[in-house]
Order: sequence, then structure tokens, then C-alpha cells
Amino acid sequence: MKLAKLKIENIASVEVAEIDFDSGALAEASVFLITGDTGAGKTTILDSICLALYNTTPRLNMASGVKSNFGTDNITARNTSNLLRHGARQASAVLTFLGSDGVMYEAVWQVKRNRNNKLTSPEQTLSWGDTTVKNADAVRKVTEEAVGLDFDQFCRTTMLAQGQFTQFLKSKDDEKSEILEKLTGTEIYSEIGKKIEEIKKEKEADYNAQRSLTEGIVLLKQEEIDSLNGQKSEALLRKKQLDGEASRLDSCVKWMEVYKKLQEEKVVAERKFKLCMEVINSDSFKEEARLISDYDRMGNAGSCLQTKREAEQKVRELELEAGRLKTLFVELHKGRNGLRAWIQQKNNLLEALNVRIAGAAANVPMFSNVQKIETLLNSVLETSVRVRGNTEALKKRNNSMPVIEKACSDKEDSVSKLGNLVELKEKEISAATQAVADMKPETVNEEVRSLSVEKDSLNRLNTQIGVLKDCSKTLARLEKETSALMEECKLHEAEQVKLDVRLEEKNKKLVEARKAYDGVELSLRDWTVSLRSKLAVGDVCPVCGQVIDRLTTDEECEERLKPLEEMVALAEKELRETLAECNAIQIIVERLKKDIQAKLNEKKEAEDAIRNAGALVRNMCAELSVKCGEGDELDVTNLDETLHIVSANNSARMSALIEMQKKINDSNNHLTLLNNELKDIRKEFENAVKSRDKAKEDRQTVVNEIERISSLIKIDNEMIAKALQDAGGMIVIEGWRNMWDSDPSGLLSSIRNSAAEYDGWVKDVAATEKLLSQALPALENVEKILTEISEVWKNWNCDNITDAILVDRLTDKCIDFSAKVHALTTSLANERERMVKATGELDAFLSLNQDFDLGRIEYISSIKNISEIRKQHDAEITGSKNAESVLAAKQKELDLHLASCPEDVRDGVAIEMMKSMLADVRSAIDTVMSDIGRIEQQLKSNEQNIARFSVEKEKEEAKRRIFVEWESLNKLFGGGDGKIFRRIAQSFILNDLLHRANGYLVKLNKRYRLDCEPGTLTIRMMDMYQNDAQGPVDILSGGEGFLVSLSLALALSSLNRRNLSVDTLFIDEGFGTLSGDVLNTVMNMLEKLQGINGKRVGIISHVEGLKERIPVQIKVSRIDQTRSMVEVVDNRI
Repeated sequence: MKLAKLKIENIASVEVAEIDFDSGALAEASVFLITGDTGAGKTTILDSICLALYNTTPRLNMASGVKSNFGTDNITARNTSNLLRHGARQASAVLTFLGSDGVMYEAVWQVKRNRNNKLTSPEQTLSWGDTTVKNADAVRKVTEEAVGLDFDQFCRTTMLAQGQFTQFLKSKDDEKSEILEKLTGTEIYSEIGKKIEEIKKEKEADYNAQRSLTEGIVLLKQEEIDSLNGQKSEALLRKKQLDGEASRLDSCVKWMEVYKKLQEEKVVAERKFKLCMEVINSDSFKEEARLISDYDRMGNAGSCLQTKREAEQKVRELELEAGRLKTLFVELHKGRNGLRAWIQQKNNLLEALNVRIAGAAANVPMFSNVQKIETLLNSVLETSVRVRGNTEALKKRNNSMPVIEKACSDKEDSVSKLGNLVELKEKEISAATQAVADMKPETVNEEVRSLSVEKDSLNRLNTQIGVLKDCSKTLARLEKETSALMEECKLHEAEQVKLDVRLEEKNKKLVEARKAYDGVELSLRDWTVSLRSKLAVGDVCPVCGQVIDRLTTDEECEERLKPLEEMVALAEKELRETLAECNAIQIIVERLKKDIQAKLNEKKEAEDAIRNAGALVRNMCAELSVKCGEGDELDVTNLDETLHIVSANNSARMSALIEMQKKINDSNNHLTLLNNELKDIRKEFENAVKSRDKAKEDRQTVVNEIERISSLIKIDNEMIAKALQDAGGMIVIEGWRNMWDSDPSGLLSSIRNSAAEYDGWVKDVAATEKLLSQALPALENVEKILTEISEVWKNWNCDNITDAILVDRLTDKCIDFSAKVHALTTSLANERERMVKATGELDAFLSLNQDFDLGRIEYISSIKNISEIRKQHDAEITGSKNAESVLAAKQKELDLHLASCPEDVRDGVAIEMMKSMLADVRSAIDTVMSDIGRIEQQLKSNEQNIARFSVEKEKEEAKRRIFVEWESLNKLFGGGDGKIFRRIAQSFILNDLLHRANGYLVKLNKRYRLDCEPGTLTIRMMDMYQNDAQGPVDILSGGEGFLVSLSLALALSSLNRRNLSVDTLFIDEGFGTLSGDVLNTVMNMLEKLQGINGKRVGIISHVEGLKERIPVQIKVSRIDQTRSMVEVVDNRI
């Protein structure tokens, strides 16, 4: 993760601030300082970063949960709303950062007051690209994925407070374990230890439950199995006898039941046959037969009667329709009379219009040219207005000419004076240029560049000589450290061999102790169980002959086993401690071997660096023509003296050349000043020339304008005369010129209105003639249609109708009416013809069938379900025949059944008694079957229990082995509080942390190294200046303790993978305990930290020495009691 930009508004004491980490001074600095007075708000910058990312801060996270009176708000001390600046209505923190996934994010935290001045809940959003997340859980999840760290991990690796590590160094082991758990997030190991204890208890419960389950399975003895098999054989024999008796009784009962059923069926068949015969002989049945016969004889007489009735009804309806059409016929006659009157009216209008047109015939030529006349006269009006305007403009131009002439003369005098000044300044610049050339500036500059190159080469050579010296010192140190590590490794390897032998002894001792305990436990428990099963209180002991007054209890057995248990526990403890020592010594040996190999690699790198540095020194000396020694040997001492002399000569010559360059620069500056003055005069001269030319152009423009306006006035006057002449040739009104001169608009309006009125008359004549041309054929068509209808319907005569009305679309209505009348006439004729034909056919049927009349035909025709009646009638006939056949069949079936009667039934036994005997036999069979089933179930259950016992016994043994394994693991790593496994894991983590811390500590203080005792959290301090003497860290001074704490803090920060860490590391107070030299050493290391692990460092401090050492600073300054300002300062500028 990489911080880009932070914006703060009204958080704590900071009013408004914007800090850009990705550009400007902060982007270039490897170390920057956050400084300010106590309470000004330095820590607020870190709080704002945490608020934007995680909606909490380190100091709020450690606060209590009690309520705080924040103004009128009652909120807890941990609520982030507490950070709203006093008196502000809203606060926000906006952090832009590049996530570990390469995506640019913007995290926003804000809180505000509502209209009632109450604090709202803090809101948090996260945006990237076009996506914005607002849900709190989603923001937290995406933020942790983008940063790669949760809040606790972010605080541990990015914001390092020295007090934690100082407390850590001086704490006891238990306290140290808690602090290390908090710093490194090793809570998981305590949980694993507790989980092992829980699983061990679960496995123990599973084993005990399984053992109880196995012991609860009961198996039958062999004599019980034989007895059950005998009982089963007897029951099977008895069942066979009862089955034969039940079969005999069952056949008798079934015969008697069939006999009874056949008798009942015969009675039912007789009753049904009787009912069918009653229906066949009934009057209603006979009447249905007559109805069916008449229906078959009637044929189509019914349809003829129906046709006659329908035709009569239709004729009546059509006659009513004729009456309605007659009324409409009268209305159409009135419409025809209205059309005649309208045509006469239009003829009269046409005659009047023609009279008016004839009266205006003399003015027709003028009316036809009215548009031309109007155009000519309007152009005369427009041109007259333009002539008056141009005349006025010409007068103004002539009046302005004297002023313009005076301005031109003044501009010409100014140009002449400035030209003389330019010539004088050019002569002065020529003399100054020659003076600069005489000092030969190019030669001086070339010699300065040559000396600068030589100086840079000397500096690089001095730097490389320093590198060569450092590499030589490093090689000497590495040889000493490698020798010391090898000696230490040999000592630890010898100790490891001894511990391996001791581990083998402890392991054998534990095996023997467990074997003795298991044997005694098994013998004692078997003896106790056997004794309790065979003897009781009051029995005589078969061994000693004494009366037994009590039996041995489980508690007494446990008490006898207690010494053996303590021996096993002691052996396990000794084995665990020896194993921990072996693991610890093995880790130390492996670490020492890695350190030795690392030192050898560093030694080889140092030797390579010495060779490379020597080669570079010789090459650089050759380039500078400086002697560096005889052959391949470098004489560093003489080389330093030679370089000092060469550098002094270079500096002396450079000083002389710099003085010469200063004189040349002064002359060049004077020349530049003259050139600038000439440039200003020339610019003023050019502006004067442009102003003079502009004045001349303005004068010529006015002259040209006067000539143009005069020409326009002349042309417009000629156009007016020509237009009036053309218009006069077309106007026939007497005295029109007088009318034009007095009222031009009135004349135009009069001509326009007269022409429009004449044009309207002509259009009305054309429209009227068009209407008449359409109306006359329509009238002729209407009269033809009405005449044709009158000839067909004589009683519709309308000759005496004189009323006249205008009817819209009269022709269409007449055509539609004619079609209706024709359809009515045709339909009426057809219906009358149908009625006559149906009447004739009906009369012919009645003459042939005298027993029919119209009432009988109408009655039979009215019956709609004749087919159902016929079907029911036939069904009743068929049913009577079927009933007779069924009765005969039942009698025959009864006779055959009587012939097969069993002997037991002939003896006169009642069916109820026979069924009772059968039920008794079947009850006895059920009892026997129940006994057989019970016996078989007992045998089957016993077989299943045998198989189940084998399976459950195997499960019991498997669970016992699992329980034993977990019990052993719990003794080594478990425990209810999880401290055993946590202590083991933390010893490894602490060892790695100290190894990393030593990497930083060697750069800060070459005297001390940190180490820990194997299998413990005890930190030891090794003094490299006193033959690696070991001692507690409590003896360190304040400054030395700070260096050790800082090394631990940087080591913890480096535990994270690089792509999941933050590019900036913030370090809190603690630098005030350091002396000047140590402070410089620390700063040198921190400045190189970015090159080591890519991290830049932000130091929060008010130490004056840091303000002078660190040029890039974020200064937090108080404005007043409630406000502070933040600014980024770069003192390098």
C-alpha cells in the first residue's frame, strides 16, 4: 500500500489541512519530520489516516467504554465523533492511496451535526474507478483486502510507539508473553493450545461413551439358544395341525356364505322382473308408444307449420319497416325542395357579382399591376429615407476634417525625435560589446569546465578510496565474527549430542514407568472386579479363612496406583523439558550455521568489493595522471597526500577564474541593460510609427467616406425619379401625384384595397359557378331516385309537400334509401311466397291423415326430447327381457350350488357356530405364530448383538487409541489456558524477531546483540566489546535502550510481506534520549531504510536536533486554543 494524499477538515485541533505524500517534497524525502508544540495536533495526522481506513484510532481503541459529555451529546469515549473540532458542524478525513492490488482508492470518513445540532453517526465510504461502497461491513472488508492489513496489523507495522518495546524488554516472562501476543498477533497459538485441551476432552468423552455402549450389549448363553430352538420346533408342529383344521372349517363357511348370497340374488332378480313388467303394462308406457308412432308418421308437416308461422311473423315485421321508410321518404322530399331553393339563391348572387365586375372594368389594368406599383412606391419611400440619412452623415464628416489634419502633424514630429534616440543608443552598445570580447569569456569558461570535471573526478576518487577503506574494515570485522560464530557453533553441537543421549534415557524411563503403571492398573482392576463378583461382606475368604467385613473400594485402588501415576507424570515432565531443550539447542545450531554461512557470503562479497574498489581507484588515478603505488599495490597514504595537493592547486586556479568570470558577468549585465534600454526605445519608436500611420489611414478613410456618401446621394435621387415615372404609367387615378406628395401611405392603401375588393368579386364568381356545377347534377339524381320509388310504392305519394330544408349529403342519403327500399321489396315478396308454399303442403298432409289436426302437429313439434323418450322406451323393453334372463340364470346357479353341499353342512350345523369354531382355530394359530416370531426374533437379535458387539468393540479400541494420542499431545502442548503452546511458538517468533532486530542494531550500535534463552522468552544482551559477555537488558542506558527498542520496532515492521505493508513507517517520540553522534547514526540508518525495504520514515518529535537534521517537515502550529494549521516545509530550498 502506498499513501498518496490526505485531506483533514475539523478533526481534533486541525481545521483544514492537505498533505500530498505522492508529489513535492514528501515524495522525494526518505525521512520526514512531523513536528509541533505539545497538544498542537501532531498525532491527529495519524488519527485521520486510521479514521479514513478503519473508522477508529489507536488512542480511541484503548479508551474505556464510559459515556462522555461531548457538548449536548451523550456518547462513549471510544466513539470517533469525539474527534469533531470544538465549534465545528462537520468533520472529514479523505485518504487517497494505492492499494496492494495496484488500484487507486479513496477512503472517506465524515461526521456532522443535523438541524437539531445533534451528532449523526460517523459515515465511511470507499471508492475506486466508478464504484463506491457505503455499507460499513463491505467498506471494512474491501479496505482490509486493498491494504492487506486489518486495523491491529496496520498499527503494529506502520505506527511504532517506542514505549511498548521498552516495556516489553523489561517485563517478566508472563507479561512479556502478553505484550508479544499483542505486538505480533500470536493469539492463535493460545487458541490452538486451548483447542487441543477441548479436543482431548471430546475424545475422552467419545471413548467413555463407546465403552459404555459396548458393555451394554447383552448376549444369550448356548443353553438358552438350544432351549429356544426346541420351543420353535414344537410350535411349528402345532401350527401344521391347526392349519388343516382351519382349512376344513373355512371351506364349509365359504359354501354357506355363497348359498346365502345366491338366495339373496334370486330374490333381487324376481323383484326386478316384477317391476319391469309393471312398467311395460302401464298407461304412460303405452302413451309414449303412441307418441313415437305419430312422430314417425308426421314427417315434415311440423317443419311446414313452423315455416308458415315464421313467414307470417316476418311479413308483419317488414310492413312495419315500410312505415318507417315512408317517414324518411317524406324527409328526403323536403331536402329536395331545399336544394332547389339553394340553387336559385346562388344564381341570384352570381348575377349581382357580374354587375359589379362590369362597373370596375376600366381599372382592371391597374389592379393587375398592383404589386409592381406597390413595390415601386415603397422603394421610393425607402430611398428618400436613405437620402436624408446620408446627407446628415456627409455634413458630420466635413466638420471633422480640421481636427484629423492637426493629429497627423503631431504624430510625424514624435517619430522624428525617437529616431534620433535609437541611433545614439546603438553606438553606446557597440562600444560595450567590444569591451566584453577583449576579456575572452569563452576561453575562461572552457578552463572552468575543465577544472570542474577534474574536481568531480577527484571527489569520486576520494569517495571510492573511502569505500575501499570501509570494505577493508568490514572484511576484518567479518573474519572476527565468523571465527566467533564457528567456536560458538562447536560448543552448541557438543551440547546437542549430550542432550540427545539424555533425551533417549528420559524416553526409556517414561516407557518403563508407563509399562509398570499399566500392568499394575490392569491386575489390580481385574482382581477387584473378580473379587466383587465372587465374594460379599460376611463371606469367608477361601485363602486365609477369615470373615470378610468389607470389600476393597475404587478409591483404595486409585490410592494404591497414585505413586505409579506420579512416577509417570514426573517422567513425562522430564521428557518434555529435555525435548524442549533439544529443540531449542537444535534451533540455535541451525541459526548459527545460517549465520556462519551468511558471514562467509558477506566475507566473499567484501573481498569482491575490495577488488572492485581497488580496480576503480587505479583506473581513476590513471585518468587523472596520479601515481597510486608500485605495481598492483595501492599506497593509500601517499595517494591521499597527492590528491590533497592536486585539489589545492585546482581550487586556487578555480578561484582566479571565478573572479575573471565575475568581471565578465558584470560587463555582460551592463551590456544586457543597454540592450534592454535600446529595446524599450525601439519599441516606443515602433509604436510612434504605428500611431502616425494609423492617423494617416484615419484621415484617408474620412476622405473616402465623404466621396462615397456623395455618390450614394446622387444615385438614390436618380432612382426615385425613375420609380415615380414607371408607377405613373400604370396608375389611372386622376391627380395621384398630389395625393402622393400629401399622403403616400393613403394612396398606396387605396390602390391596394380596391384591387383586393375586385379580386374578391372574381373569386366569389368562380366559387359560386363551381358549386352550381356540382349542385345541378345532384338535384337531377335525387329527383330520379325519388320518382322511381314513388312508382313502386304508390301509397307514398308526396306531390303536395312544399316544405324545404337543407339536408347534408342528400345524394348519398337518397342512394342509401333506395337500396333499403329495394331490399324491403325483395324480402317482402320472398316471405309471402314462403308462406303460401308452406300452407299448401300442410293442407295436403291433413287431407291424407284425418286423425291429425294443427293442434296435434304443433304439440308433437313442441316436444324437443323425442329421441330421449324413444331411447328410454326401448331401454325399458330391453330391461324387462334382461330381468327375465337374469332370474332364470340365478335359479340355475342355485340348483348347481346345492348339488355340491359338504357333509358337515348337511348335518344342520348353523353358520354362526361354524364361524365361531373357525375363529377359535385361527386364534390358536395366531398364538402359535406369535410364539414362533418371538423365538425367531430372540435368536435373530442375539446374532445381531454378536456382530454388533464385534463392531462396537473395534470402535472402542480405535477411540481409545485416538484418546491416548490426544492426551499425550495435550500434555505436551495443551492446557486449559493455552500457555504451553503459546510459549513454544512465541519463543520461535521472538528468536526470528531478535535476529531481524540485530540486523538493524548492528547499524545503530556495533557493541550490543540480542539473544533469547532456548524455550523461554528471556531476552539476553550480548556485549561484543567484552568477548560476547551476556547480561540482562535492564542495565542498558536510556539511549541504548531506545536503540534496542527502535531495532525491535523496525524488525516487527519488516515481518509483513512487502506487498502487504505500507510504504510509510511512522515512529513516535523517543529521540530525545540520544546524544548528537548516536542521533546522527540513527538518522543515517533511517535515511537508508527506504533503500533497504522500500519504506520512508515519518518521525513524530519536537527535538530541535531533528528539526535541523531533517529538511522536509510537516509542521503543526497553533492558531488559537481550538485550531491548528498544518503545512509541509522543505528547508532544502
